[in-house]
Amino acid sequence: MMKSEDLVAQLAEKETRKLRTVDTRSTVKPWFQQFTPEEMSKIQDRDPDIQIIKQAQIKGERPTAGDMARESAAARFYWTLWEQLYLEDGVLCKRCKKQNGTGQYTQIIVPV
Repeated sequence: MMKSEDLVAQLAEKETRKLRTVDTRSTVKPWFQQFTPEEMSKIQDRDPDIQIIKQAQIKGERPTAGDMARESAAARFYWTLWEQLYLEDGVLCKRCKKQNGTGQYTQIIVPV
């Protein structure tokens, strides 16, 4: 299993490589758009805190509070967001409401 530091280094290296090859006249995409859904799904799968929630979402069964008591604080935090979480193209995402009430936006759940 990849450590969080290794994953962050890998993401930073990929970002740096892409930035070096970007034409300055073009629009630079946000970092998360530089990954395919398959790549982002694999990144999430390497994080045990995200993986437990993602697997439960795939099964469509929310873990019980007792099950989550044994998990990390991060996994328990994601668990509290259960109603806002969903899978899109295999990627765990969170539905968020705009503070001004004008709609919703999506956040991708990424490892720290």
